[in-house]
Amino acid sequence: MQRLLVMILGTDSNSYTAARAIHEAYGETPLVLGAGVLLPFVHSRIAKVMTRPGFSKEKATFVELVKEAYEKEANEGDAAFFLVPNEDYLFMLYAAEDQLDFPIVISYPNEALAHIMTEKGKFYKKMNELGLPVPETVRVSPDDYEFLMDDWKATGSIFMKAEDYTRFEAFDLPDRQKGYHVADVEEACHALEHIYQAGYKGDFLVQQFIEGGAGSEYSVTGYCTADGQISMVQARAILSDMRPKWVGNHLILIDSDDEEVFALAQELIQKTDYYGFFNVDLKRDSNTGKLYILECNPRLGRSFEYTSLAGVNMIELAIEAETKGIYQSLRQQHPFAWYDVVPEEVARVHVEEKFLPLLDDPERRAHSGSSLYYEKDLGVLRRYKLQAADWKTNRERFGE
Repeated sequence: MQRLLVMILGTDSNSYTAARAIHEAYGETPLVLGAGVLLPFVHSRIAKVMTRPGFSKEKATFVELVKEAYEKEANEGDAAFFLVPNEDYLFMLYAAEDQLDFPIVISYPNEALAHIMTEKGKFYKKMNELGLPVPETVRVSPDDYEFLMDDWKATGSIFMKAEDYTRFEAFDLPDRQKGYHVADVEEACHALEHIYQAGYKGDFLVQQFIEGGAGSEYSVTGYCTADGQISMVQARAILSDMRPKWVGNHLILIDSDDEEVFALAQELIQKTDYYGFFNVDLKRDSNTGKLYILECNPRLGRSFEYTSLAGVNMIELAIEAETKGIYQSLRQQHPFAWYDVVPEEVARVHVEEKFLPLLDDPERRAHSGSSLYYEKDLGVLRRYKLQAADWKTNRERFGE
């Protein structure tokens, strides 16, 4: 039986959720490696944190700290089992793989497929090749956007986003948005003109906007084993962030069992020969009822705590598969509600009234919670820090 030394990369909320999943499953405190200690791990008792400036950006520093952590904590023959919070860390891991002189396990798709999933232009092209439904999309650049937009002749509202948001996020544009929802092609051209005249050189993806408000977006988080067994948990977003820089981030997710959503996510995984953790976002058009795939992240998403609330610890499934050869195909076990807004009473003010009875369902309430508020890791100082941060975030989100 293979032994694993878990190494969680990064110290953000996604990384904390991974550490929590390990602690919940095995009562162990995993290694967490990062450039510095971010809020989720301040005063935490469920992880051994090792940091070094430059860890998230410099390959040499990354390799140095990973090797040091392995030498310090591994038993002879242990394989390092990596968990990543984002694609930057995943690609850093792929780049450093040949410099790590010990066994490693990367429960994520191969590097080529991970790039396809991450680079949205390639992703939509791949989905079209596979016959999977995605929004109609045009990729434009500073040199051709006027011609392409005029030639497209789309009707209805449009959603635009930078093809490389990390690059766009680093660009100095005071009114920069994560995504742009505009009325029509003309307004899209005006927005692109403003961005490109400001000096941005990257491509944008311009898409038909899929109509639908609260309850129309779905998240499917899962794990596919080496032999193709797929475990999935499905959630439905009933409250999302509407701030320009954060638009689309889910704030409350509840259980959902739409079989078409499950079937489409499974088809994506199977047709791409996918292995490892995944998070698929989908949306159902409120006018036509058609379901579209919006993206597939080659990792566990920021909200993946909802899978544990549903009774399926995805990281435990992966570890059991790697260490014992136990391959499973599971779905959610009971209703749940995941909150990224704390306290709950603040969230409820912004939830549409039709969803409130669902949140009040006793069984769902019994399996509700937030990623960072882990009852076994809530000392006085950590609780105070989290609550202070939530108060500030709620002011920014809702003005209260």
